[in-house]
Amino acid sequence: MSTLPTHDQDADDQPGDSGERPSRPARQPIGTRTLVGAALVGLCVAAMFSFIALRELGDTSVDPVDALEDLAVVPAVPEGTPTAVVGEPAPSVRLDYLDGGRQELGELRGTPVLLNFWSSTCAPCVEEMPLFQAVSERAGDRLQVVGIDVIDTAEGAAEQLRRTGVTYRNADDPRGELFATFAGTALPRTVLLGADGTVLEMVGGALDESGLDDLLRRNGVDAG
Repeated sequence: MSTLPTHDQDADDQPGDSGERPSRPARQPIGTRTLVGAALVGLCVAAMFSFIALRELGDTSVDPVDALEDLAVVPAVPEGTPTAVVGEPAPSVRLDYLDGGRQELGELRGTPVLLNFWSSTCAPCVEEMPLFQAVSERAGDRLQVVGIDVIDTAEGAAEQLRRTGVTYRNADDPRGELFATFAGTALPRTVLLGADGTVLEMVGGALDESGLDDLLRRNGVDAG
C-alpha cells in the first residue's frame, strides 16, 4: 500500500558558517494531485508484484507491459475531484460500463450498492471476485454489486471477468478517477452505499467470505 510523501530536510536547511540555522519555509498542504500521484505509483508497484504472483500460479495471460503501458500517459486526476466521506452522500459520478452504456451512480439509489475496485493484474482481486459474484446471486434484487476496473486494458479486464465467472455489471475507470473519489490507495477496495446513496463503509484490501458477510451485516444490509 502506498504511503504519503514526507517532507525531507534539504541541504539548505543545514547550519551555515555562522552557526545560525535558516528558517524553514512554511509547509504547504498536500493537494489532490499529489495524493492521486502517490496512489498511482502504489498501483504500479502493486500491479507488478500481483502479476508476478499470478504468473507463479500459472493463472494469467496478461502481459504486465500491456497492462501498465498506458500509465505513463495517464493525466493526474484534476484538482477539485470530489472525495467520498463515510456518513455522507456519495459524490455524483458516472459509471461507464465495460459492456456498453453509462449511468450516474445516483441512479442506483433505492437499493444498497456494493462497489468493488479491481484490476486484471491484482492477485487478491482474482481471489475475492467470485465471493462478490456469490453475494450478487444470493442477494438478488436486494443488493446491487458493481465492479470497477481501475487503470486496465480492455483485454485484461475481459480476461479477468471470464476467469472469475463474474456476471454483475462492471464499469471502466481508465484514469483512476473513481478510485480517487473513493479514497483508494491500493487494490482491491470495496465501498458499501446505503439505499439512500450514503457512504456506509469503505474497506481497503481483500475480503474473505466472512469479512464480506460481516461488512453487509454490520451495516444492516440483507444479502440473504
